[in-house]
Amino acid sequence: MSFALFEADAVSSKTGKTTQATLWEKHRGSRVINGDRALLDCIDGRWTARGWPVCGSSEVCHNEDTKIRAIVMLSQGKTDTVERLTPFQAFSQIYSQITINRWNREAQQRAMDLIENLITHVPVYHLSCTISEDAVRCLESALYPQG
Repeated sequence: MSFALFEADAVSSKTGKTTQATLWEKHRGSRVINGDRALLDCIDGRWTARGWPVCGSSEVCHNEDTKIRAIVMLSQGKTDTVERLTPFQAFSQIYSQITINRWNREAQQRAMDLIENLITHVPVYHLSCTISEDAVRCLESALYPQG
């Protein structure tokens, strides 16, 4: 399964995106496309995450794309809990993370339409997590409820 990780609090960084991605690589054999932010794109109704040259301190930048099956908003926690966000919560969280020309009404409307399409087709979760394999298991149980 492919999923994109974002900070739940748009103001803070250091929420654990790299740590969680590394845990998924170590314990589930996942592959990170971009260590900072991936570009999200919708082509023919298929949402993808695309790598790009801005990779942050991780220096992980792969020029490839993969289908997105879930978006996970992260925050640090004392325990590992996951919940699926309501459409309103998902919209608010994603809108706070995107880069758009907010002074351009057309661009802003297009972005809002794309977010609405995204949250209609891709589930959005919030993961409050520790730095352990338990966080992987917690998220995995939400992403793969049948095991």
